[in-house]
Amino acid sequence: MKNIILIFILLNGFVLNAQTISTKVVTVKPYMSLQNYEHFKRMVLNSNDIHIESIEGFNFEWGYDYKLKIQVTKLAQEWSDGTRYEHKLLKVLSKTKALPETTFKMRVDPMRYYSFEAEDSTMNYTLSQINDSTYRYCEKVDLEIPAAFRPTFKKLSKSETGRNAIFNFTPEGRARFVKFA
Repeated sequence: MKNIILIFILLNGFVLNAQTISTKVVTVKPYMSLQNYEHFKRMVLNSNDIHIESIEGFNFEWGYDYKLKIQVTKLAQEWSDGTRYEHKLLKVLSKTKALPETTFKMRVDPMRYYSFEAEDSTMNYTLSQINDSTYRYCEKVDLEIPAAFRPTFKKLSKSETGRNAIFNFTPEGRARFVKFA
């Protein structure tokens, strides 16, 4: 009898700690957001349907709204960084180009790490200047800066603090700076 009770307790523990898998349909906004992660900042996906940072097998393109069918795996144990779910793309249900007048707010923070890493100082920065009017941000998107804002933006790119800004989309798939928020 003791063995039966012990087996029941062990099996019940395995069931409670098992991963659960479900399928969801989610929408993904046409832009990403800056997230403060463990020791650095990174770009993550935006969705009103589910808290989601990335989707395995999904190739996000700036300037497109997506409707996706995904597999959601609830992990048996939370990871040390707080991750409780993994997401995997099953199917792109729709991909629609956002209207050029669509605006979005995004944090522009020039520092990748919370403290300056002297060993490889180029890795400390999220902004790299491509030409006089364009910056690559977090190695994810090109930011187009109108002439009137270039001196201010250049200063921001070398500072240690960020600012919120409003952007819209260019036909070429860049994010065009509109104003500071």
